[in-house]
Amino acid sequence: MRFIDKISVLYLDDSSEKIRIVQNKLIGELNCRVHIDIAKSENAFIKHLNNNRYDVVLSNYSTNGFDAYSALKKVQQLCPNTPFICVADYIGEEHAVKMLKQGAADYISKKRINRISCAVLRAIEKAKTEHQKQRAEMQLKLANERYRLILDSTSDAIGMFDKDGTILSINSNFADKLGTTVEYATGKNIKSLLSKERYNKIYAHRLERVQRVLHTGQSENFEYYIDGAWVSTKMYPVIADGQISYLAMFSSDITDRKNAEEEARRNAELKKEAEVLRQNEEEYLEILDGFAEGCYIVDLQKRTIEYSAQWIKRMGAQNIPTVQLIDFVDALIHPEDRQRVLKHRQDIFERKKQKCKIEYRMKTVDSGYIWVLSQGKVTYDQNGCPYKVYGATIDITDRKLAEQRLRKTAEELEQKNKLITDFFVNLSHEFRTPISVLLLAIEITEQQLKHEKPDLASISSKTAMIKQNVLRLSKMANNFLDIAKIDAGFFKPKWETIDIVCFIKQLIASVRGFTTYKGIKIAYSSNVQSLFLSSDPLLLERIILNLLSNAIKNSPKGAQIKVKCYRSQSHVVLSVKDSGEGIPEDKTDVVFDRFLQVDNSLTRKNEGCGIGLALSKSLVALLGGHIWFQSELQKGSEFFVKLPVIEKLPTKVAETYSLDVESRILMEFSDIH
Repeated sequence: MRFIDKISVLYLDDSSEKIRIVQNKLIGELNCRVHIDIAKSENAFIKHLNNNRYDVVLSNYSTNGFDAYSALKKVQQLCPNTPFICVADYIGEEHAVKMLKQGAADYISKKRINRISCAVLRAIEKAKTEHQKQRAEMQLKLANERYRLILDSTSDAIGMFDKDGTILSINSNFADKLGTTVEYATGKNIKSLLSKERYNKIYAHRLERVQRVLHTGQSENFEYYIDGAWVSTKMYPVIADGQISYLAMFSSDITDRKNAEEEARRNAELKKEAEVLRQNEEEYLEILDGFAEGCYIVDLQKRTIEYSAQWIKRMGAQNIPTVQLIDFVDALIHPEDRQRVLKHRQDIFERKKQKCKIEYRMKTVDSGYIWVLSQGKVTYDQNGCPYKVYGATIDITDRKLAEQRLRKTAEELEQKNKLITDFFVNLSHEFRTPISVLLLAIEITEQQLKHEKPDLASISSKTAMIKQNVLRLSKMANNFLDIAKIDAGFFKPKWETIDIVCFIKQLIASVRGFTTYKGIKIAYSSNVQSLFLSSDPLLLERIILNLLSNAIKNSPKGAQIKVKCYRSQSHVVLSVKDSGEGIPEDKTDVVFDRFLQVDNSLTRKNEGCGIGLALSKSLVALLGGHIWFQSELQKGSEFFVKLPVIEKLPTKVAETYSLDVESRILMEFSDIH
């Protein structure tokens, strides 16, 4: 029996005489210091248990209505490892047995009070032995768990077998090769887990080697080729008490090494390079053994974390003490992800989950913020508290970027599909309207021509209607063709020298009759009398007519359109300002986009397929200029065209206008009603 320096005792009893007897026995017979606390009620008893630690608890069978069974339950609840002895005046055999079954260490009647000291020492010794046993079992369990984690983390297939081929233990890699699980395979003969064909192919040829190892006690190393791969297998006998107890087997995939050796044999002149390759492979394996990825072990109770050396360097944590590394790593998490990661971690521990997996961003020294996948396994102690986490942090930035690009591409495709759908809906409307008008005008004209005296005024009106809608269709066709030519690079300006001031003045004079009919005035102003530039008259005319057409469409009756032409350093600026409703702020980005309109509904006020301004922008670019606009809701929009001027006065100036300008004006304004 171990030497005991001091014994602390709690005694529950209300009999002063028995208390005195027990105290004298314990103090007089135990060869150590004895401290005894006396409790004469339930409340006092519980108070002592809460405030002190005792080596043993003694209790009368009943003390002021508080019986020994209740006292035993309180001891088991508040200090479960403390032995309990019932000391009673009289206790029947039935109660004594019941007391022992419920966890009491011993019971002593008043008649046998002389054995109280021995009973106390024996109970204390038994409790200490039981505590040491539990501790040893826990250490053994943790050692087995670490052993299993190490076995499962290796890429080798590891197994242990008895002489009959029964599986004593295998790791998960070996179980995968057998097509089963570790739990199912353990305790079964390896032959029963495989088909006859598979067993003969893989394991039957090893039996001779197995028997030789078991017979000689010497290990065996051999290599073989199977299922398209080279495998190296090592067998070791495990000896216990002078006899071979079981066989340990380790199998590794050595295909890369064998291929390198074969290449070296075929190419003698490359022997030196092959040796370098082998050395590099060995260095690479050493790097893998050192966990190049962010493999880690977290001790949650000590609040320490150990990372692989390469990841420590990547985090810039070479000089951070282990006890401060957890807080350092948490600080590297992106601020937008930190709370989510901490909440995930807390949820894992609260729900006592064993596996954890989460993606987030963290800061590194070499790449700034990167996306990582952190996954691991959590172990818990006997009290259910999280103990350690084994896991790895893997850089998944490339995968995340690829996912983002894929999502962006999908969104762009969806937007393009919507744009194409909207365009064809708009285009069908634009074609259907003039075609319907043409058919109606033709039918009415045909009816008039059947009369003996046809209404010539009506026929003339319908002919004008037919002409306007034909011009409208021609305008759309020309615009589409010109856009295609510009994209293909076949559209080339025919350069001539033009007096832009006179050019705009004459063009406005040509359209003034049309605007007067619409009740709209055009005011033209310029800060110079003449200004020359090199341009294509037809393209410039088309640009100005398109801006005027849009201004007329968007201006109410009685409004005034302001046209300005002025010099700005080495350029001329032309502006057209209307007094319409203006362009909403959320539509300003699509004004010059093809096939898009500010109002793209089928009930919009103005006609058009949304290609005019896009075409004008392309034409301005061909002339070496720039186009932009300013707009304010309820006050109108102003479009600007900036073109380079000729500093030297030319000797020859082109004619401002061709005779066909009226027909081009009618075509450009054909979609204005």
